[in-house]
Amino acid sequence: MPPHTLFIMILCGIAAIAIGIYLQVRSIPVTLTEDSARTAWESHFPEEPARAVTLAASGHFALLETAAGFGLVWAFGRDIGARPLLGAQASNIRQGLHIRFPDIKAPAVRLALSQDERAAWRLRAGI
Repeated sequence: MPPHTLFIMILCGIAAIAIGIYLQVRSIPVTLTEDSARTAWESHFPEEPARAVTLAASGHFALLETAAGFGLVWAFGRDIGARPLLGAQASNIRQGLHIRFPDIKAPAVRLALSQDERAAWRLRAGI
């Protein structure tokens, strides 16, 4: 096979992979329900079952209460993340809350919350 044809085939393959990754990242986030948020939390932290779940109006975030304190479940793309709020720092941003975790695996998350939701979540979780 001539080198220039091989080069074009390689470039097309790389472009196809890049487009595929871009489209996957831009996928619509999962919408959480009380059950899916509880299941996601308990899959990450089976030793701390959730007592109560508060969903955000968007359905992309959930505040959970456990015996050890509060935790957060959030959707990003087709995946779901979960972290305890113990030691987390929250700051108000125009779109909601910015939470920084003391965990290198998930250092921060931005929550799109209304002003009422933001105030209620901060008061309830003490963040």
